[in-house]
Amino acid sequence: MARATKGTLIKCDPSIKQLIIKLNNENNNNIILQTIDNSYNNNEQESILLIDGVYLDFLKMELDRMLSKNIFEEEDEAHS
Repeated sequence: MARATKGTLIKCDPSIKQLIIKLNNENNNNIILQTIDNSYNNNEQESILLIDGVYLDFLKMELDRMLSKNIFEEEDEAHS
């Protein structure tokens, strides 16, 4: 019998996909429902994931947190 699951499609670049996979592995593989084959799309730099909608806000917060660690602010010219 077929089973329907409500989810959210996310289109992202490969680096964000890897962060989402990391979060998925840390959360008992509950976030990603399916990786969608995007062979129909000529842009190989995009990945499409179907995620459980329950985790959407969590995913946004965690990605923001993870990405903010990689942002470097330019030094003030006075300190140069």
